[in-house]
Amino acid sequence: GYKEQDAQFVRLVRQMYTAYAEKRYGYELEVLSDYYRMLYWLVTQYLEKDVDEEQVKKNRRMKKLYQITSYIQEHYREDMTLETVAGIFGFSPTYLSRIFKKYANVNYKAYVQNVRVEYAYKELLNTGYSINKIAENCGFPDGRSFTKAFAARFGITPDKYRREVQKRGRGE
Repeated sequence: GYKEQDAQFVRLVRQMYTAYAEKRYGYELEVLSDYYRMLYWLVTQYLEKDVDEEQVKKNRRMKKLYQITSYIQEHYREDMTLETVAGIFGFSPTYLSRIFKKYANVNYKAYVQNVRVEYAYKELLNTGYSINKIAENCGFPDGRSFTKAFAARFGITPDKYRREVQKRGRGE
């Protein structure tokens, strides 16, 4: 009934607020996808009859983009060229690139790179793996490209960062 729908709706609003407040990489996409999911619910669950056709189209694109970003999150270890992912979802690479830029506010390659950096960051803190092993585990072609991406994101190399964290852990 409406009570459960309302609770889910409130959860969506909270998710949007949290994503916006934390401003994690790609949060614009997260907020937008939740926004369009809310619109979708208003249209389907709350049976809004006079729906703008443009909003429905936009909602479909956002739903697709959400599926694509979920796919990237699950397959970040694999080689994911724009062409490959576009093919999987039945888009031309140009179109996928354009909707990424438009709705996620970031280009495809940068998004994938940042997803990989996020996972690599966790491995860096939680394992003793070498930089090359972490790079390999997280879909980077080699340790150098991982180091470059990490430094671009955090302003410090992964090696240096790990040493700093270990020093702090020992109370130096």
